[in-house]
Amino acid sequence: MKKISGWILAAALVACWLVAACGGLDYPAADDDDDADDDTGGDDDTGGDDDTGGDDDTGDDDNDDVTFDPQNFSTRFYNVGLGDAILVEIPGPYTMMVDGGLIGSGSEIICPDLAARGIERIDVMVLTHPDYDHCGGLSEVFDCVEVGTVWTNGEASEEEAYLQFQQKLQEWGGPTVVKEQGDFDSLGDAGILTVHADSDYPEYDNNSLVQLVTYQGARVLLTGDIRNTAQQEIYDDYGALIDCDVIKIPAHGYAPFSADFVAQQGASIGVLSVGENAMGYPAQTTLNAYEATGMELYRTDVNGTILLTLVDGAWQLETGQRR
Repeated sequence: MKKISGWILAAALVACWLVAACGGLDYPAADDDDDADDDTGGDDDTGGDDDTGGDDDTGDDDNDDVTFDPQNFSTRFYNVGLGDAILVEIPGPYTMMVDGGLIGSGSEIICPDLAARGIERIDVMVLTHPDYDHCGGLSEVFDCVEVGTVWTNGEASEEEAYLQFQQKLQEWGGPTVVKEQGDFDSLGDAGILTVHADSDYPEYDNNSLVQLVTYQGARVLLTGDIRNTAQQEIYDDYGALIDCDVIKIPAHGYAPFSADFVAQQGASIGVLSVGENAMGYPAQTTLNAYEATGMELYRTDVNGTILLTLVDGAWQLETGQRR
């Protein structure tokens, strides 16, 4: 792990931005064909159930017994209801799991998917912050795969889901790293820059880890549950340097939001992880603001599990079953 600070951090971010800006990558809008499965929770025709990250156990021709070996970089946003659970797959193979949804999401959704595709190890498990809808399912992931290291923002809570996660961490006994702003790590050819990790906000949502994952010029911004004040801080600190191709919309579409942060995004694709809730997520004003940037917006409660795979410099979209 390397620590980047001051002008070195700025230079590193500029370098990442230049790679994405000058790499000639094509980021078309995700599949908008006319088939009936496009936006209704069915599977698209663009990602396919091939060996590039598609689901295996739905009667297709994949061999569920093959060793996990992704040919392409992909990011899978699991449909776990109200909560986050994201799997980044990197040729090598390497895997990074960011959050795990509610209690039960690990055993019922994540672990069966990992098993079906031959994934036996999560190299890096990330808990962005200790909220029940982010840490709950991670406890169960320890039971189905090997875990290499765990990253957290260093905060704790008294929620039952977090206490279970903490107990599982103690039983596991592996390395746990508290990530800080400016940390830069690599998994194979992917770079992971922590652009926000703070413990000064009274609302722990705002202290979520925010990480920019880059791979061969592609840039995915994973934002945890940061709210408007943390969003504004990131905009003030980085501005255009956190432009990305894919953004995980923060905090399930919470409002208010930072208009500067939203307007800065150059993403062609936004993903909203959300399910039935009594908090009014996502707010229509938030949806309107992100859509006004021109991005294509997808949401797990409408499109199901969302898989984005980078193939020959273009993002391919595949959607899955709704809960």
